[in-house]
Amino acid sequence: MSHHKQWLFAILISTVQLALMLMVVLWLFSQYGDTANRVIRRQIAVSNHAFASQSALQIHSMDLNNIRSGSKDWNRLQSLVEKTKFPNRGYLAVLDAKTGKFLCHPEIKENPEIRNQFWYFGIKPTTDSPDNGEPSTSVLHDPQVSFVLNTDSGTSIVNGCYLEKIDAIVLVCQQQSFAMAMNAVMTQPLSQVGFALTLIIGLIGTSLSMVTLRRFESNVDKKERELERRVAARSAELITTKGAVIFGLARLAESRDNDTGEHLDRIRKYVSILAKHLATAHPEIDDEFISNLGLASSLHDIGKVGIPDAILLKPGQLDPTERSIMELHTIIGGECLEAISNRLGESDFLQMACQVAYWHHERWDGAGYPHGLSEQQIPIVARIVAVADVYDALTSRRPYKQPISHKKSRVIITAGSGSQFDPEVVNAFLAHEDEFEAISLQHQYLDDEQLTCQILKHTTRLSELSQVES
Repeated sequence: MSHHKQWLFAILISTVQLALMLMVVLWLFSQYGDTANRVIRRQIAVSNHAFASQSALQIHSMDLNNIRSGSKDWNRLQSLVEKTKFPNRGYLAVLDAKTGKFLCHPEIKENPEIRNQFWYFGIKPTTDSPDNGEPSTSVLHDPQVSFVLNTDSGTSIVNGCYLEKIDAIVLVCQQQSFAMAMNAVMTQPLSQVGFALTLIIGLIGTSLSMVTLRRFESNVDKKERELERRVAARSAELITTKGAVIFGLARLAESRDNDTGEHLDRIRKYVSILAKHLATAHPEIDDEFISNLGLASSLHDIGKVGIPDAILLKPGQLDPTERSIMELHTIIGGECLEAISNRLGESDFLQMACQVAYWHHERWDGAGYPHGLSEQQIPIVARIVAVADVYDALTSRRPYKQPISHKKSRVIITAGSGSQFDPEVVNAFLAHEDEFEAISLQHQYLDDEQLTCQILKHTTRLSELSQVES
């Protein structure tokens, strides 16, 4: 037998032993409780009968003749019933032996319906009963009456004496709940011992299981930790690689527009600030959402790879035809990312990137492009990138313009709230405009001399590639 099988067999034997011990303890406790309950009920019955006999003598001495309801003798008897008190919520009552209905009861004046209820159906004799489940009236005529009475108010233990003179039964009723309370008091020491014994058995079993399982789990835990470490490292590597590749592709597209990559860095920071601010009002914006949006924002102009250099690098303003061609970069980028998404399957990141590429030039009032979406039709990610992209365009150098100050950019964006931009996103921008200004100043574009060198560098490289191809 292998080492593992030996331990499994030991656990099985120990479990069976512990289960048997617990069953024995529970059985002993149950037997003791049943015995105690019978003893208590017997004691209550004896006490009830003694009270009933004493009350019967007292009623006999009253020399009653007519105990019809409302008569003088009935009032005397009812007064005695109401005044007689017994401990433990017991009470005295008088039952008509012929009809099985109450003649006198402590609550009969408050609830006259008591005298009209047929109590045979609530009686369970302590002696043998007929096959139909109902008690025989002869039981009520016995010198000593003993039965259990089930009523809406609960179950009572009833004992009494038959009064032949008035053909009635003097009853003393004790609530069964009192017997249960006494039983609880008597069995409490045993229950404490049983609980302690059960606890000890449980601790022994638990300790044995822990010692045994630790032997098996020790090696498993080590292997799982090593596997988790490798998976985490691999996942981190894949995430880093994905981010680097995506950013590299985006930067490649931006490089055709004489950008050195700072634009993408700034956009990513801007959208992250705006998204964090909007998270309180948009439950879908969480840490993963913000991370994906930061990366997806770098692909917002990926479609520029399909725009001719003559238009993309034109130093002056574009004419209407050129402008319509430039606007195609949203369609080119969106369709490109959509094709990748269809090939790879569903991906929150790619879906977000498609939305950004397609619709970051849409306007809140519906006058944007490429599809003329308006307000909530525009995905929240595109509305966020729209504000970030325009702010960076205003505060950055372009071939056809000089950068403008943060103060003037703020005025332009605020003026576009409700027309070009989502007012909610503009409010988020205004709440963090100091951060925007700091980022803008920290990542300045190259000066004129550096920018010229950069353009010459790209032009030379393109020339070399053309010569190689020819």
